[in-house]
Amino acid sequence: MSSTVFFDDVTDEVREAAHAIAERLVATPRGEHSQVLAALDDQPALRELVLALAERVVRDLAAGLHPIYTTSEDEVSPADAARLLGVSRQYVDRLIADGRLPFARKPGSTHRMIRVADVRRLIAARARRRENTDKAIAALLEGGLDY
Repeated sequence: MSSTVFFDDVTDEVREAAHAIAERLVATPRGEHSQVLAALDDQPALRELVLALAERVVRDLAAGLHPIYTTSEDEVSPADAARLLGVSRQYVDRLIADGRLPFARKPGSTHRMIRVADVRRLIAARARRRENTDKAIAALLEGGLDY
């Protein structure tokens, strides 16, 4: 099971600040990161993002989940697409065979790659269907029908 975090909604300003801090973190010896992390105090939007991500990672790990961090421009294997969707790899194979999940082959290879943007589209469609089903059930119950 996995938990997915997408980074597409981050502003350019936050990305630039994150890049600068990441470079400093990489250049800093382990155990001496406190000064670099103190720079987050000057970047409130980035600080909030980092804290939210840290909280999510700790919660996910405690729940036995394997966090996946990606952007929509990335491509993933069918197995990784399955983890993002929370379904089996075989189900992803069916989505591909049915034409509901487009893929491309790596040049000179039989390996299939799936755009994360297409996986996100499926996630959103599933959420919309679930929401519509919940609304329909609520309407039936409000109308006095047994469910």
